[in-house]
Amino acid sequence: MIPSESLFDLIKSLSKSEKRYFKMYASHQKGKKNYLKLFDIIDSMKNYNESFIKNVFKKEKFTRQLTFTKNYLHNLIFKSLYIYYTKHSIESRLNDLIFRCNYYYKKALYKEFYSSIQLGKKLSLEYERFGYFIQFSSFEKILITEKHFPHIDERSIILQEELIIEKIGNLSVYDSYVSMLRGIYYEEGRMRDNILFEYIERVKKSPLFISEEYALSVLAKERYYYIFQIISDIYGDLKESYYYSKKRLNILSANPKPFNDKLYNYWRDVLMNLMLHSIRTNNSRKQIEYLNLLESHSTNSLSDKINLFVVQALLSVQLVLTSERWDNINDLMERIEIGLNLFKGKIESSFEMRLYDGIARMYVEAGDFSTAIKYINLLLNNPLITTRRDIEYNARMLNLIIHYELKNFDYLEYLIISTYRFLYKRKKIFKLETFVINFIRRLAKIESNSDLIESFVILQKELKSIYKKPHEKNIFLYFDYLDWVNKKIKQIQNY
Repeated sequence: MIPSESLFDLIKSLSKSEKRYFKMYASHQKGKKNYLKLFDIIDSMKNYNESFIKNVFKKEKFTRQLTFTKNYLHNLIFKSLYIYYTKHSIESRLNDLIFRCNYYYKKALYKEFYSSIQLGKKLSLEYERFGYFIQFSSFEKILITEKHFPHIDERSIILQEELIIEKIGNLSVYDSYVSMLRGIYYEEGRMRDNILFEYIERVKKSPLFISEEYALSVLAKERYYYIFQIISDIYGDLKESYYYSKKRLNILSANPKPFNDKLYNYWRDVLMNLMLHSIRTNNSRKQIEYLNLLESHSTNSLSDKINLFVVQALLSVQLVLTSERWDNINDLMERIEIGLNLFKGKIESSFEMRLYDGIARMYVEAGDFSTAIKYINLLLNNPLITTRRDIEYNARMLNLIIHYELKNFDYLEYLIISTYRFLYKRKKIFKLETFVINFIRRLAKIESNSDLIESFVILQKELKSIYKKPHEKNIFLYFDYLDWVNKKIKQIQNY
């Protein structure tokens, strides 16, 4: 049985054109169309209310079989959607060809059977849907077995299959490296110790990383450069990360077909990284160029609308952080809050956490610590925060600074202990964490502004000692602790 809320969510997710097509499709069905009445009443609701439905249709006989009608309506909507999108999706086209192959063979229409196989193989290669190619190849071997087309070279078919299987295996290996390195980034963040550096350097010695030529398909080549982009991000080398993002974009632009109709939005991932770099380098022309390109590769689907909102929100926050235009925050946050409420519960958790993290840092930089605490709490209380430890580590340190700025000294005593224990257990106590935590610990003993300045100067010297050191410097890409200290010293001196 389909849950009532599921039917409600499905109907509410339909676009105007999808609803119109469903009505046209349903009009050609035989029998009574009570399900259309149900469709209209559910579509008019803001929240699902079954009691209201039963009351509206209390004189209708079909209410005795309401569960059956709901299930029928749910299935009929999906049938209409399948037909509606068949002409747009490469998977639908390939599935249609598989159906035709089966039909033609059963009807002994062998010429049509063979033609459908050849078209299926051609499309499978163009769009790199290798699993489908194997399916069409298996159909072709039936013709050889039954001698319908004796001129077909069986050795050639087997060789093609072996090459495709090799490509499938090759892509799978690159995918596994992407998953592994992305997992490291999400767990460790940007590199801050030699152990991680040595491990990744060993990974880079894999024969598959010698040259792009070892990637046997367009999809594998994109993964090849994505691997180097992730490594660059882990190393904190933003210039190199931009270089590899450009390589990925070149592959997508030159060979768009393999990336069509994928649930994973390759364009979003590549272009967001390029836009972030353009913001950091103050290249407004490139920002607009990449944003326009992203919009051109977005559809009217709800998921694409959500993705576009999140990307634009993240970039807008980064733009404010880079330009330090704090006067733009109120207008920006008004727009972001509208989007967050509109897409509540539908935003990918990883992007939602990145957004809250960026907003919290933006308010800290702007000196609005009361608002910053709201977003840092939303971030740290996210039930999926453990999936992005890289964000959590830094957010916990930023949380200390926010509570210091808010003069929550009683709570800070507890927070220092819990933060230290958390970081210590995960072996994340580096020099910066030690310096900042020790500094905040000393605050309880400080009684005058001169002592406070002296403590800040000590912290300033400590931070300068690691500011340009390999690996340790990466923490400053998240939050510029040294800039914060410099501002605090100046602020206290002018007090």
